[in-house]
Amino acid sequence: MQTTPNKYFGTGGICRHFPLCGGCTFLDRPYSQELSEKEEHVRSLLEPVGFEIGGIMGSPRTEGWRHKVQLPFGAWKSGKEVHPVMGCYARDSHLVVDQQECRIQDPDLTATAFAVRQWAHRGAMPIYDERTGNGFLRHILLRKASATGEILLGLVCNARRPPHYRAMLKPLLEGVAKALEGTDAKLVGVVQNTNMRDTNVVLGGLEEPWWGRNWIKEKLGEQTYHLEISTFFQVNPFQTPRLYNLVRDAVPEGSRLLDAYCGLGTIGAWCASKC
Repeated sequence: MQTTPNKYFGTGGICRHFPLCGGCTFLDRPYSQELSEKEEHVRSLLEPVGFEIGGIMGSPRTEGWRHKVQLPFGAWKSGKEVHPVMGCYARDSHLVVDQQECRIQDPDLTATAFAVRQWAHRGAMPIYDERTGNGFLRHILLRKASATGEILLGLVCNARRPPHYRAMLKPLLEGVAKALEGTDAKLVGVVQNTNMRDTNVVLGGLEEPWWGRNWIKEKLGEQTYHLEISTFFQVNPFQTPRLYNLVRDAVPEGSRLLDAYCGLGTIGAWCASKC
């Protein structure tokens, strides 16, 4: 997977990568306009078939809210050197935008991701090329718990855990620790997910620990959860309670509630006091 370090930088004033980065589509609009357009779109789809649509509820935080980050690795060549790049795909392509900033990711996760990219560069880590199937690093996956500040780092790789992973681990931990200095965030685990398939699906079925825990401790309402790399969980901790309150308000007192296809069952737990 080849790209160049600057070719895919956008020209928008809000983020240097917009609009070519595929991570955001509304970044050039005022938030109020974005909400209005989204509400109108939902109305146009659902009102003709009989649904009543209330007003849209905007997020209390519009930047730095995303607490899960999933980014592919890519590479660009400079002479005989190959440099790892990491970021979202450019819109409508599989070319990797080498991320230098992101307005929607939690800043601590962005700092961690940049430290991992630097580690990959200094260690000359082979980057996966989807055209040939060669290379080691495919994706980085990060989760942060809003309540505790704990961070879990997942490395999605094209081979099993290497025998010398402990030697690789030391500079990785040192780089992340330096990146998080002065923050309340802390790395609590490094996990390798192995995916050797020719597929666009990010995660494979095998996970192997490198260091620490394979989960972070998160709190939502009165409940505490252990989140792993592949756990489904809402990525916006500032908006989630407001969404769940709307669901709970709609549940009649004393109901019997079935929370189907529910992952960790967070909505059911949120509504349990009425059921």
